[in-house]
Amino acid sequence: DKISELTEIELEQVRREINRAVQAYIEMNAIHGCMQPGSELFNWAANVDDGSCSSARQNAQFGGFIRTCNEENGLIQVNNFHTNGASCPDGFNRSLLHNLTQYEQKYDRRCSSCGLFWLNTCCREVVIGTGRRDTVLYTCNKSNKLKSSSDVLRVDSTFVYGGSFTSKSVNPITNSALCPQMFSAVKIANDINVCFTRQTIDTSNFPNFGGFYSCNQGNVEIDGRPQSCPEGYSIYVMGTIDTECLLYVCLKFEKFDDLRQLPSVVLPPFFEIDGRNETYDNPSGAATPNKNAQTDKHATLGISIGALVVSVLTIAVFIVFRLKKTRQIRANAAHHLKELSGTRM
Repeated sequence: DKISELTEIELEQVRREINRAVQAYIEMNAIHGCMQPGSELFNWAANVDDGSCSSARQNAQFGGFIRTCNEENGLIQVNNFHTNGASCPDGFNRSLLHNLTQYEQKYDRRCSSCGLFWLNTCCREVVIGTGRRDTVLYTCNKSNKLKSSSDVLRVDSTFVYGGSFTSKSVNPITNSALCPQMFSAVKIANDINVCFTRQTIDTSNFPNFGGFYSCNQGNVEIDGRPQSCPEGYSIYVMGTIDTECLLYVCLKFEKFDDLRQLPSVVLPPFFEIDGRNETYDNPSGAATPNKNAQTDKHATLGISIGALVVSVLTIAVFIVFRLKKTRQIRANAAHHLKELSGTRM
């Protein structure tokens, strides 16, 4: 419970970060699906039963994303893939999916003469104010709540959700970090790449689409906009939108191919960490389910638990290191300013 180098406030911050990391790990590695072996919709890879053994009663069309930002450089803004602007295609509604306000101190580099006879130049960063950034992510939706005569929810269209992937997780539709054929990947936020197409697609090999929701906005495809999926749909984590906020998509697969790969463990970091550029590779080996599948699942679970322990310890050590480094930088800065003042006198 005690780390001599940390104050009580800093120790509490470490606890919160570890709890947050554990929760994010669980969310990123949860596989929702039908867990009734007798059902045609049985998902042998699922580890969370979400009641999706029942048939879907509605579906939606995917009209793209729009991301706005009040910064003038426009680096964070994302135009709609289909309209190439901040508008939705005809017949689609723009709905709020996530919003974030961030505050950050602005610095200016100030230099002055210093040293013996003031022949040297000393510079320092001075806080000149606080900047504000507002980013908003929208989705373009269009509901279709009628089934066809074959009792299958299908709409052949260019507005098809082709899945998404990150550097840590695969596309559930292709089972790889790739888009389906005739689709293009577009980065909508941080590490999330979404697959779009401009061609009319036969959707017979695609899952039904049931909308999106995030950590602070519900699913517009459901009355009341709860943070959940329509009946019969399963939750899939797309990735993190800003810092720790997760983005979810609702999909309904009608069958699960027996040749589908075993799920691989998704390791942190799941979001960008200030001052740290390293990433972790997530190699995944192909495997096919057989009579030893239960043993493989137990092995996968063991790897998952081990990875969780290592990840939590790594994050804890990194947080302690950052706190100690920050404290050292502040002390050095204060000492430098004191020396500078003494030199000028």
